[in-house]
Amino acid sequence: MFFNHNENEALETHCVKNVKLFAFPLEKGERVYQTPTNDFYLCENDYSISLCNRE
Repeated sequence: MFFNHNENEALETHCVKNVKLFAFPLEKGERVYQTPTNDFYLCENDYSISLCNRE
């Protein structure tokens, strides 16, 4: 997915001259997560937080 978010700006006043887009194929059941510091992690197991047990 690719999202371009411009907050409080008129969209018609912006243009993009260059975009670097990196894409890699994912196998079934794989997801990629991005951290706020732009690190990327490939994950094979995705667990719902509702499945966690409180101790």
